[in-house]
Amino acid sequence: MKRLFLISAAAAGFIAAASAGSAATISFDLADQRGSDPMKTTVTLEDVAGGVKMSFLVTDAVNQGDIAAVYFDLGGDGSVDSIKWTDLGPTLGFATDTKNAQAGNIGAEFDIGIAIGAVGSSGDFYNSFSFLVYGADLDVTDFIGQSFAVRGQTVGSCANPGPAQCSGSGSSKMFGTVPELQPDPAPVPLPAAGGLLLAGLAGFGALRRKPRG
Repeated sequence: MKRLFLISAAAAGFIAAASAGSAATISFDLADQRGSDPMKTTVTLEDVAGGVKMSFLVTDAVNQGDIAAVYFDLGGDGSVDSIKWTDLGPTLGFATDTKNAQAGNIGAEFDIGIAIGAVGSSGDFYNSFSFLVYGADLDVTDFIGQSFAVRGQTVGSCANPGPAQCSGSGSSKMFGTVPELQPDPAPVPLPAAGGLLLAGLAGFGALRRKPRG
């Protein structure tokens, strides 16, 4: 069931991480290029208490760019009630069931679109950020198989990203799908011979500790 939501622009929204034993994390790349320029972006979804932390980072081998908007769909039984920045973040705007949260049509309709900062000559530059998505029964599994996308501007080759250094003229539309959770690796069993060796060493230690008399 999907439920519409309220997005809060409150800065410094902090939420405690879930316990290490129950937290799940999924990282994946938005590498399906549908704009004029590539701008591969890595997305990380992490379970936290009360919702999911979403992090976006431009990781392209050549290009950097300003992420002007992010988009995602919501599946499963979770719902989204509010979104807050993890720290002092950019200006925030949003739309639901949208193709254009900011900077032009992304080319597909998404459940949620979020405008990141400002665009244009007086705009800012964000190639990495994170925010917290609160919701009833919401966790990373609600996003498995769902589509994500970012809209990039001022895209171009840049060794030192920042508003002064990066002045590319390209634009980008990068898409990707959230993969399945990967199971934790199974513990490697101790070989039988290793167990016997440890037992032998323990016995040797006990003999060494036996008082003389």
